[in-house]
Amino acid sequence: TGEEVRKEAQEKARQEAETLISRARAEIQQERNEAVGELRKEFADLTIMAAGKVIDRSLDKKAHRQIIDKVLEEAPTLKKD
Repeated sequence: TGEEVRKEAQEKARQEAETLISRARAEIQQERNEAVGELRKEFADLTIMAAGKVIDRSLDKKAHRQIIDKVLEEAPTLKKD
């Protein structure tokens, strides 16, 4: 009957709309995650750059050497199995 056809068309349209909305949400979430990741990377790069400038200004050659030596002492060594 005409009523059944109309209901089927409405249900199909509703399902298609839900699919489109779901895809759009997934795409938005993926783009958001990528943007957040990029911002974190840029923030980390800026932080490292700023810290480097502060260290360069505030430490002399001896202090640099002490920091490097300490990091090397604390760094885990690579072991061959």
